Amino acid sequence: MKKNRGSNHSLQKKASAAVGSCLRSVRLPALLVLFLILFSFIFISTNYRNLDVSALPNAAASPDNDLSFFDTMPATPAPNNAGSVCQSKYEIVPGKVYKLGDCDKHVNDMQQRLMLLGYLPSDEPSDVFNKPLEQAVKLFQRANHLAQSGEVDETLLRLLYSDAPVEYVIEYGNVGNDVRMLQERLMQLGYYSEKINGYFGMATRTAVEQFRLSNNLPESSVVDTEAFNLIFSAYAVDDGNLPFETGEPYYTVSPAPSPVTSSLPMPAASPTPTLPPAPTSTPSPKPTAIATASAAPTAAPTPSPRPTPTPKPTPTPSPTQSPAPTPTTAPAPSQGLEQFIDALYSQLGKPYVFGSSGPDSFDCSGLVYYCLRQAGLNIGRLNAAGYSNYAGWQRIDGKENLIRGDLVFFYDDAYSRISHVGVYLGNNSFLHASATAGSVVISNAGNWFNTHLAWGRRVF
Repeated sequence: MKKNRGSNHSLQKKASAAVGSCLRSVRLPALLVLFLILFSFIFISTNYRNLDVSALPNAAASPDNDLSFFDTMPATPAPNNAGSVCQSKYEIVPGKVYKLGDCDKHVNDMQQRLMLLGYLPSDEPSDVFNKPLEQAVKLFQRANHLAQSGEVDETLLRLLYSDAPVEYVIEYGNVGNDVRMLQERLMQLGYYSEKINGYFGMATRTAVEQFRLSNNLPESSVVDTEAFNLIFSAYAVDDGNLPFETGEPYYTVSPAPSPVTSSLPMPAASPTPTLPPAPTSTPSPKPTAIATASAAPTAAPTPSPRPTPTPKPTPTPSPTQSPAPTPTTAPAPSQGLEQFIDALYSQLGKPYVFGSSGPDSFDCSGLVYYCLRQAGLNIGRLNAAGYSNYAGWQRIDGKENLIRGDLVFFYDDAYSRISHVGVYLGNNSFLHASATAGSVVISNAGNWFNTHLAWGRRVF
């Protein structure tokens, strides 16, 4: 019995020793497995909490997809993810350079972007890299203080498509046709009296500073979007020393060789210069061509009413003489309209040049300015937005209400401002200086016209 108890005790000791030995042999692997499980859990949960766009495969840095450029750009709210405008809306082909003469779908995107930033007027975009687009690219490069090559490489595209690109601006040291246009307008307003040479020097800088001061703009010598739109509007305040209203269009004797006089008489334009000698001759035959129907038959009063084309005399046909300075004289609109239309057609095919007002090249508002003056309307050089807001011309809402000769104004793609002007011709067509076409053309008033039309203005 005693022997059996000893035997059992011995067996128990052996069993315990075996179990202990087994546990010791698996303890290290078990602890290692447990440690790996715990480490994996901590690692995965930490990375999950910190996961962001930079961890996504499509945003991984690579030579072809380097987003480091946007790290230097200010963070501003945008419809898409900040810093990813190029990735979401615009496509950038790595290493591709676009230049004059190229035809590519990406050129269309460039045009639209430059239109939004004010370097091109709003127009139906195309895939052709033409001269106006090259000029707009140079202006964008100028605003960013880059070499003005007119070519668009990947770096420039990223700058153009960034969240905070530089909008159109004119500043000290700039040279170009737009500077010449600025000088001409500042001269009309009385702020500039030096040579018009297209160079933004000290005289132009002083004129800009004086304009900004007189028009309650922040002190600066830079012509930014706000200043540019005000300078070329009918609301611009002149220097206070001008004898006329700079933004007010009125009929006048044109300095250019034109048959239109201040009173804009009846459609027979040729007899007007020969009227003054008429009173000394036989009264009945000739004078009836210009005088009103009631004054024609009588012979006795003819010596005094014959000088009706001049604004001074006030005989029986006085109603036709008093409205001389106003643009609403009955005969004036029809004659002025036809001369306006004729002047427009004469410019067809001439090149589009931003800031140009003729006679050899035009931008959209420069064409309107030039042709209105050819029709005898003395008006300041405004931009499209400036002409669109002139209250002296009847506003026309709706394409269906437009008639031949109406000015038509168009929004940019963001519908935030007026950026283009043309002239409605009827028959679903309009004439304009088109940056997309590169010249003065007649275009179909189709989908782009319908979706971007703001309103019209009836001048005649």
